[in-house]
Amino acid sequence: MRFRHKLILSLTLSLFFGLVQSVYKQISSRVHREPQPYYAARYYSPPPPPPPPTGPVNEAVPSRAYINYSNSGGEIRVGTSYIQLRGDLYDGLILMPSFTVKGKVLKPPKSVRLQFISYFTDTPFQSMTTLRIVGDDKLVFEGPLKIDSKSDATKMNPTMSEVAEVDMPYRLFERLCQSKSVELSTGDRAVAPPEDAMLKFRDIKKQVDLRTFVQ
Repeated sequence: MRFRHKLILSLTLSLFFGLVQSVYKQISSRVHREPQPYYAARYYSPPPPPPPPTGPVNEAVPSRAYINYSNSGGEIRVGTSYIQLRGDLYDGLILMPSFTVKGKVLKPPKSVRLQFISYFTDTPFQSMTTLRIVGDDKLVFEGPLKIDSKSDATKMNPTMSEVAEVDMPYRLFERLCQSKSVELSTGDRAVAPPEDAMLKFRDIKKQVDLRTFVQ
């Protein structure tokens, strides 16, 4: 009787394991036959930069005058970037011409303000007193300079500076623009303005003339 039970149990286990092995083989063969999805590693790379422009690029022209219209429409300011008349930012003389007119339409001003900034480090300090402008060997303008500000040298900054200005009548400024050779002085020492200075002077007049003519 015991032998009979052992035989039945053995046959049952054999059938069970045989069935499990058969199912396993079927699943394995199916997995190998079906195509598996491909997982590729993805790395972020920034987009390539845009190609350089092929058309003309607008750039600031140093010899051009700027024209600023106020947001309220109450005034218009015209001027140029600084003009290095002599030396550099440590020992030299800088000029900045400008004027302001009231209203919304640019028109000839009564005068052009000439602001001079003088820097001294190693050279003897000379205060600016009088502006004298000679064009084509003829006196164009002469007038006293008003000292606007002055700073002395310190331990941290050995440079001394002085700011002075004068208003030049516009009709005389036009004569200055028409001159071929110019010489100016703010004291005892005279300098000849560089070519870019005359280009900036003439462009101020040109901007006024263009808008006056259009009106």
